[in-house]
Amino acid sequence: MTSFDSKTKLLNERLQFVDLDDAQRTALARSLPVISASLDTALNKFYAKARANPETARFFASEAHVQGAKARQAKHWELIASGRFDAQYVDAVTTIGKTHARLGLEPRWYIGGYALIIESILKSVIESHLKGFLHRNKAKEIGTDVAAVVKAAMVDMDYAISVYLDALQEERERSEAERQVLNGQQEEALSALEDCLKRLADGDLTAVITSELAPQFASLRSNFNAALGKLDQTFGAIVGLPRRRQTMPANWYRPPTTWRGARSSRRPRSRKRRRHSKRSPPFPRKRRHVRKRRGGSSEMPPTRRANPAPSSSRRWRR
Repeated sequence: MTSFDSKTKLLNERLQFVDLDDAQRTALARSLPVISASLDTALNKFYAKARANPETARFFASEAHVQGAKARQAKHWELIASGRFDAQYVDAVTTIGKTHARLGLEPRWYIGGYALIIESILKSVIESHLKGFLHRNKAKEIGTDVAAVVKAAMVDMDYAISVYLDALQEERERSEAERQVLNGQQEEALSALEDCLKRLADGDLTAVITSELAPQFASLRSNFNAALGKLDQTFGAIVGLPRRRQTMPANWYRPPTTWRGARSSRRPRSRKRRRHSKRSPPFPRKRRHVRKRRGGSSEMPPTRRANPAPSSSRRWRR
């Protein structure tokens, strides 16, 4: 789709809806001289009314401003009367609409101004067709009747559009108020969560969210507090483990028995028998018996010496 088609698509839908076909466009073009001749009177009447009304007078700073706006209006009406509803027309109307939006001109003043301009144009067109002395009064009556119908239609359209725009404005204001409330509730929830996370980073495991939040953030508050409670229980169990080990008996834990381990509690017995040194011959421990002599008397065993002489007696052998 070309740029021309995209610009005129919506316009053509409107023209088809009001049945402004080629025949009527041709008739509109035939009335261009009459319309152009009546624009000066019509625009003078409109801008005189606009400068007298306080609501519309604020849009005109000086007489030069009025004259510039009047020239642009005359040029635009000539474009309308030419019957060429094309991309140029769409651009012109778009510029006018954006200018009114930037200035803050309400549609009712725009529609009311068009009603005054159309009144003068219609009277000029009717009088151009009913010329002569006999039809002069008839032309004025027809022009007045047609202008009344057009004004009534324009006022009705203006009022309906104003109500529509007011309803849209109320809806926007209500939506904006709801959005501000939601933003405030969100900021409150994020602030409470940020404060608790900061306390948690400082080591406070009891930093739960105690403030009341909006209903849509109730699950966030409960889940955070539950997670923090589980975390507190887990750390409590880990911290309490050494205390439980201290309260248990001393022999509850025995290190594994190893040959060269530092914690070995028992050294395994060697498979090879050790040879006793000459300096300290092995004496059997716990051998405290009394020998009996042949005659029946008993005597104590000989006293051990510090360095007994080596003996090959069998009794010192293992």
